[in-house]
Amino acid sequence: MNLSRTYANFFNRPHPFQFDWRSIALPCFLVVVVIVLLAPFGFMRSSWWLRLGFALIFAGIAAGSIVGVMAWRGRLEEEQWTIGKECWLHAQILCTIALLNSLMVWVVMIQWLGYVEWSFAKVLWNVGMGTFSISLLPVGLLIGYEHYQRQRLQLEQAMALNQQLTTALQQPVVAVPVEPICLYSEQGKPVLQLHPAELLFVQSDGNYVEVFYQNDNANVQRLLIRNRLKTILEQLPNTVFFHCHKRYIINQKQIVRVEGNARNIVVFLRGYADAIPISRSKTQALKELLGPS
Repeated sequence: MNLSRTYANFFNRPHPFQFDWRSIALPCFLVVVVIVLLAPFGFMRSSWWLRLGFALIFAGIAAGSIVGVMAWRGRLEEEQWTIGKECWLHAQILCTIALLNSLMVWVVMIQWLGYVEWSFAKVLWNVGMGTFSISLLPVGLLIGYEHYQRQRLQLEQAMALNQQLTTALQQPVVAVPVEPICLYSEQGKPVLQLHPAELLFVQSDGNYVEVFYQNDNANVQRLLIRNRLKTILEQLPNTVFFHCHKRYIINQKQIVRVEGNARNIVVFLRGYADAIPISRSKTQALKELLGPS
């Protein structure tokens, strides 16, 4: 039970989701290096030019497989991305590459050139499993390195933001009269009126928003309002509230702690236990809000 929980905790760790030209270029480069220099699948007996030719074909298959799997998966849940999801995505890509590599070898080297008389099943076992096995180590190392680097950077950034927050909280508070705010539904009807300090954050939930606020006893209450987050944002003073994420608006005066993981920066608000995510594009804005370090 403890072992299964340990594995579950590991694969559920937040992980950064990144997909750009480097996600295609690096695997293709590694494919060319492996085929040309290590010469697996019997390529040791081939000339350098033949190895290079097949390496470019295999690299093209790798690139097509990556793009194809990403297109098939569609829009991914970047905000909920974990090590487990990253490993599963790479496993799907590797299986696709292994299958297409086997098919290419069977068509070109066996059906067309007649090098050996192998069935497709034997080619799939030798080439497909070989492709998968050779790829496991570099893919695992890449995921681990990416996770370590991003987590280290996010933790350093969180520490710097916490220092800024501590400095800001130590500054004397100047009492400025603030008018009560009123939140409206999409029909324009007033739904909730309260002091800005009582409103902790607003979260988008489809066609509704969830408003989290503190009552007179400092207990956190939740209210569902039919409206869009963008419209609610227009009803709030921008000197107090920060649109930190596409799904969240937070009261910047209620931030008490900043933490970081491999995926993003999160903040904790006074009186509320759960973390609120900060979009990567909003991290610099948060830093400016907290003042000089």
